[in-house]
Amino acid sequence: MLIVPELKAVFILVPRTGTGTLYREMRRVYPKSMLLYRHAEASLVPPGYDRWCKVGFVRHPLTRLRSLYHFMQTFGGGAQVQDGAALADAKRVRRQVYGKTFEDWLLHNREPWTVPFDLNGAGGYWPILFRANAAPENLLSQHAYLRPDLGTQVLRFQELSQHMVTWGLNPEVRKNDTVTPPTLEGVSQKVLAHLNHYCEWDLAQGCSLL
Repeated sequence: MLIVPELKAVFILVPRTGTGTLYREMRRVYPKSMLLYRHAEASLVPPGYDRWCKVGFVRHPLTRLRSLYHFMQTFGGGAQVQDGAALADAKRVRRQVYGKTFEDWLLHNREPWTVPFDLNGAGGYWPILFRANAAPENLLSQHAYLRPDLGTQVLRFQELSQHMVTWGLNPEVRKNDTVTPPTLEGVSQKVLAHLNHYCEWDLAQGCSLL
């Protein structure tokens, strides 16, 4: 969740929707911006700031979750959290996908991606990673983050570069990119059924496979 006073806007940073790029560019161009939470939901916008426009991007759930799966394989910990406990948590994340195909992880994972506390008992706690819903990412709709019912302006991920230009950002900047094939080729019926069950809202948003 990035609060940008210069734009009178609050950006909801849904994982793997270009948020690493977006928030770094926002902080560069708008020095008053504040990264309150890394991936919190619109329901957690603080009182007062909830009067400003809430904005977030939605991505096709197949490519978003594929991107997350690849990102987790080399995850080194959040950029805002670097200590021994956080590095141990990063190992926990990498273990979720180690030796698993995308389909195996998507259908069977029951662990959250990031959590604000160290599940291994080392005592680390990082408020910046707090979320209202800590469900496993493969079981979440982006609706849970964006909450359009709370008035969030939902934009499509494929139009991110255009919106970056509108906000005075550099659309050529890329951070934490993964190579994700924009195709349904090789996708099983089990995967499609899973997405239809958990991501019905996401699929209805007209996003391309980018």
